[in-house]
Amino acid sequence: MSNSLTVDAFLADPAAGADLLSRIWEEVPLLDDIPAHSIADGQLLRFRGMVQDMPNPVFYYDHYSVQNSKTGEVSVRRGKYRDGLICGPEEIPMLESDDTTSAERRPFYCVNVPALNSWSRLSSKYSAMPPCSTKRSAEDMDVDDTDASKRLRISNGASNEPDGAAVTPAPVNLHVPIPSDKDRACVIHVYDSTDESLKVNDIIDVVGFAYSNGMDQDCVEVPPSVAPRLHAIALRTLSHVNPLVTIATDRQQVLEGAAALRSELHLALTQLFLGDRLAADFAICHLLANVYARRDIDVCGKFSLNLFNVPVDPAYTSGVYDLLSLLVSKSHFFPMSLENMNTSDLVPVKDYENNRLKSGVLQLSDRTHIVLDETKLEAGKLLERGVKNVQALNTLLTEQTVNYDFKFYNVPFATNIPVLVLSEGKSLLRCDTHVKLVPDSSGCGSIPDTLAAVKAYLKEPLLSSVRVYLTVASTSEFTLPEDMSETIQDDLVAMRQANPQLTPADMHSHVVLARLLALSLGQTRLTKELWEQATRLEKLRRARIV
Repeated sequence: MSNSLTVDAFLADPAAGADLLSRIWEEVPLLDDIPAHSIADGQLLRFRGMVQDMPNPVFYYDHYSVQNSKTGEVSVRRGKYRDGLICGPEEIPMLESDDTTSAERRPFYCVNVPALNSWSRLSSKYSAMPPCSTKRSAEDMDVDDTDASKRLRISNGASNEPDGAAVTPAPVNLHVPIPSDKDRACVIHVYDSTDESLKVNDIIDVVGFAYSNGMDQDCVEVPPSVAPRLHAIALRTLSHVNPLVTIATDRQQVLEGAAALRSELHLALTQLFLGDRLAADFAICHLLANVYARRDIDVCGKFSLNLFNVPVDPAYTSGVYDLLSLLVSKSHFFPMSLENMNTSDLVPVKDYENNRLKSGVLQLSDRTHIVLDETKLEAGKLLERGVKNVQALNTLLTEQTVNYDFKFYNVPFATNIPVLVLSEGKSLLRCDTHVKLVPDSSGCGSIPDTLAAVKAYLKEPLLSSVRVYLTVASTSEFTLPEDMSETIQDDLVAMRQANPQLTPADMHSHVVLARLLALSLGQTRLTKELWEQATRLEKLRRARIV
């Protein structure tokens, strides 16, 4: 059905095309499912990914004239949603004619959503659909924006290689923050955009007409044969990538069943944390952490968690991550070994020579969960890069910001990345909350058996229900009643008087804990009972680390 929508048909009646697209969105083949060499020019495809870089805007010929060299006939054509000019073998473009007009479009360099867990990947049963065919362009349009005039130029696409020469393509850096075997890149061209809010690290779901041949027209060094160009006719910005949570999901019904699902998840996490119920309580709140506001230097909603006194066993720390990756849509495990700290590129760097942003591990979309394994940090010396990486992690933890390296200055990019640190002793990183793991030796078996038992417990349909619950609860609106604000303020003043060592950050984390505890139980308003329950959890946590 999606093949019935062509460039010409959409240009002829955009309203009808938009209406059709709204009905067939899920049926449009995914670009990820189709090899670049199999993409036909003008094929309608869909791509879901993250904006990794934002190249400069480019001009294109919206209307232009062509003349038949034999008959002299002149016709006006459209350049919108195409990769170049459409000219037959006997036609000549008349770019100086009065009918020629130019317009601007904005390219966005996108990659597959980094750290996407396998269960949350999209798949399309329509990937085997035959591509629609369009007329090949005889000439391709490119843009030279090296000066302010952004001069338009035409390229004929001729190769400099001698006929018959064997060409071995050099490896292409796709600039993916966390490489995987599913890597794919795409350059999205956006037209007539009045929404200037789209930014680096946003996740988008876009449908458009694809091109994988011809000349590059957007100053992106990754060629169309590797990163197809998708000329967008519809684009959505996504707040999450959980395929189980859709517009049709009854969020209120999910919240009404939240307490029961929390109980099931708490049981599984208690077993995962070797019988420690308190660790399970804090872990559930951590999984729901979501930055909901920024007020000056305060970041409201962040809740990084350090779970320390964990077994120094690679099978355990990696096993904890494996279980958590079953629950959240996006996650990444980073062992903090000296080698990793001294050699990894955590922070993106601006490459001025190629005018592009070189990615780093911390260039991630919102609510990508990071698990740092500090048990891997052995004795040794942190080199300059290692020191900078530690600084980057601390900035992420305390400010939910990553300072991108623009060589002569840093550019702060706001993030929303929950971080869990697993460590033997209390972490050296500045986490919001530290919880000492206290295993229940009476109920502990071997680590492999424990991990296997938790996996066996979190089976379908419970697993899918928990995935939906975590997404809905973490993205639900929350209200702090005015009377509760007064109660909280009075209690925090009393706590500070009883323990002068409490910092404003400690008190902020206490309030966030109450908020997250309420959401974990499906409550979207804080009550006195929930506040008191959070206070009890906080007292138990502090008693362990005195």
